[in-house]
Amino acid sequence: KTNIKSILVLGMGSGYFISSFIKLLPHLKNIDIVEIDPDVIEVAQKYFDFEQNDHININIQDARVFVRNSKSKYDLIIMDLASHEGLFYRFMTEEFLYEVRERLNPDGILASNLFGSPDFRHDNNLVFNSVLKTYKAVYDDVLIFPTIYGNYEFYKKTLGFKHELSDLTNIILFASNRNFNATKDKLVSMAVKLKESYNFTEINKIDKYAADLCEFNINLDNFSALKDEWEDDPQFNIDNLKNYLYIDHLVNNQVDKINPVDDERKSVKS
Repeated sequence: KTNIKSILVLGMGSGYFISSFIKLLPHLKNIDIVEIDPDVIEVAQKYFDFEQNDHININIQDARVFVRNSKSKYDLIIMDLASHEGLFYRFMTEEFLYEVRERLNPDGILASNLFGSPDFRHDNNLVFNSVLKTYKAVYDDVLIFPTIYGNYEFYKKTLGFKHELSDLTNIILFASNRNFNATKDKLVSMAVKLKESYNFTEINKIDKYAADLCEFNINLDNFSALKDEWEDDPQFNIDNLKNYLYIDHLVNNQVDKINPVDDERKSVKS
């Protein structure tokens, strides 16, 4: 999508990729960055060559407050809101994603950096599948990229290994109010053409990353979308997640409450 003019970045990280966007997007007019920790800006400038210019506006603010109060629309919104404490629940809820959707242009794209088990089909992948159910409840189309190749590159370069060590992986979701009509072959082909057009180190393996697109269907029938209201519920914790997120668990609880009565009726009839 080369006609991107406006970008919103929620959670700055190193800021390294921001300079890449300026080089890659000829129509880009502005990038709004929202970062709650001013030290992150200093680190990005000192260690990752981040430079502010006329295209870039930095807002030291809570991301959800900014999104809720902003009137601007964006062609691309990037969310990377995890901290050393993890990803806060209020950035995963259906209500927040609707607020983000309001900031997108009609054909805009949301890119969100999340985490989970790459075993999408397993019910133990409770949190990610619930997050995915939430995204699908809000947006018309969602693409899933487990960073399989990224993990391989990371472990190979840092540790010299040729396999992954973790059962968790970063997972990038791309969401839009319109259908992407994307296939793995189509995206890889586009990525190869992009590499040929731009001689940038940052994208010299982008076709490898594009090939990580998850194309099989993930059954989310048993999972619930995440709600703001649960955050203040004292029962909503790690031990009780299934009570909220796994629909079958709720159904089974209801059945358990009914069965004793049914059994009693059967014994009375007999």
